[in-house]
Amino acid sequence: YDICHPSMNVEGTKLYFASNMPGGYGGYDLYEVEFDKGFWGRPKNLGPEINTEGNEVFPFIHVSNTLFFASDGHVGLGGLDVFKARLVRGKFKGVENLKAPVSGPKDDFAYIIDSSMTRGYFSSNRPGGIGSDDIYSFVYEMQDEEYSLQGQVIDENEFTVSDLSVYIQDLNGAVLARAT
Repeated sequence: YDICHPSMNVEGTKLYFASNMPGGYGGYDLYEVEFDKGFWGRPKNLGPEINTEGNEVFPFIHVSNTLFFASDGHVGLGGLDVFKARLVRGKFKGVENLKAPVSGPKDDFAYIIDSSMTRGYFSSNRPGGIGSDDIYSFVYEMQDEEYSLQGQVIDENEFTVSDLSVYIQDLNGAVLARAT
């Protein structure tokens, strides 16, 4: 059997890879193996949430514990598509197709992205490339998002409070907006 496409977590404690070893769910499945006390453990199949009767290949584990991978077994747009799943209490959950412009009707795979999730690369055999499989780069541009908040401020006696200012702050405490 084959073992291919390794990706190590940022801590260096887990290695993710694809393999067609016996006992899987389909052609190629995704596995993880832990590095502990100087030794690699036994590979563990990531299970049926990730693996299908098809092929799951090219895992990439992001610093945010999001697993990106290519699959032709999950519902997609054709060929291999790029998917992501989040690590929740030790299991990868919520498999989502990245959709266009990353995934398309041809094979799209080997997705990697930087720690801020703004720049990355993937491979594809889509039309318009130079060779059979080409490497594409991308930059996600931040989109301005507009939100509308409505409500009222109530004190501990359940009376409406007026003549005050409300501040919206980001996680670093920077003021994003103010209303009076």
